[in-house]
Amino acid sequence: MENLVHIGNWCSPFNYTILWALELNSIKYTQIQEGITNKSSLLFQEHDQNHRNQVYMIHNGKVVHESLIILEYLEEKWPHLNPLLPKYSYERAMARFWANFAHHKLFFIFN
Repeated sequence: MENLVHIGNWCSPFNYTILWALELNSIKYTQIQEGITNKSSLLFQEHDQNHRNQVYMIHNGKVVHESLIILEYLEEKWPHLNPLLPKYSYERAMARFWANFAHHKLFFIFN
């Protein structure tokens, strides 16, 4: 049985991109909301306690950081579910470009 825990800050748009992807694909997970100053004890148990990222996922005991990387991880781990990226290479590249653009522009607003 797989164990998937999503940990994120309720006010982070990056948090919601992961939640939407999980819900879109009906992937079972446990949600833990945390604040900027109160990191989850799950992260402190085995991983870098000083990591500034506010969105991360623990899958079968392994931590995946950064919302865009988590989205790619979900797409690769469960390829048979609703695709998060277009089928063709060029369209995939454009989707990644715009996701990266939005991610870095929003970073300055929410950091």
